Amino acid sequence: MDSPDYALHYAKEREAVNRFKLRVRTYGEIGCAPVFVEVKAKLESMIVKTRVAIPFGVWGRELISGVRMPRCFKSARQENDFLQFKRLVWEIGAEPVALVRYVRESYVGTVDRYARVTFDRKLQYQMTDSWTDFGRGGTWHGMDSTEAQGFGLPYSGVVLEVKTLSHTPVWVMDLVERFQLKKQGNCKYSTAVWREGLFRGYPESNSAVLEAMCEV
Repeated sequence: MDSPDYALHYAKEREAVNRFKLRVRTYGEIGCAPVFVEVKAKLESMIVKTRVAIPFGVWGRELISGVRMPRCFKSARQENDFLQFKRLVWEIGAEPVALVRYVRESYVGTVDRYARVTFDRKLQYQMTDSWTDFGRGGTWHGMDSTEAQGFGLPYSGVVLEVKTLSHTPVWVMDLVERFQLKKQGNCKYSTAVWREGLFRGYPESNSAVLEAMCEV
């Protein structure tokens, strides 16, 4: 989701120190899993994410634009996280913009369970304005080409991520040193917007809205 002038996309493009994303996610066959609403914020070098599950049949525009609360939350924290998502959607006028899907392999260590390693491949996107279709009525476009990924590789790469709760594991630092790895972001949503913009164009961002993004 994003504002009408793509403020969240431009905050990422301009590497705003403080920024956030609004995501609505589901898994597997559409309709067979809950919908998860997420706020993923980057506060300087720290990532903070809230995530709340909502039954698939309950999700929709009316849930966000209305005042009723769904009876699916198991704690006050989940309710507050949902209200935070809803508040941010209201404040920037966010609407569905693009769908992203991919195949993910995920591994958790049997010793160091504080780290998770994921591999994403077959990245695809679809522009949308629907709150509930989730790609069932449109055409998916690939975005794992060498040009789209922008890594300067002569082949399509697999996106590897190491996710930790706090400190970087020693074995990760060993990999960085051994292979001389460099830090580089890879925003799937912004890649989708950028590729679509090559064909259809997209509006310039509103600087006032962008500044508000950085303050949240």
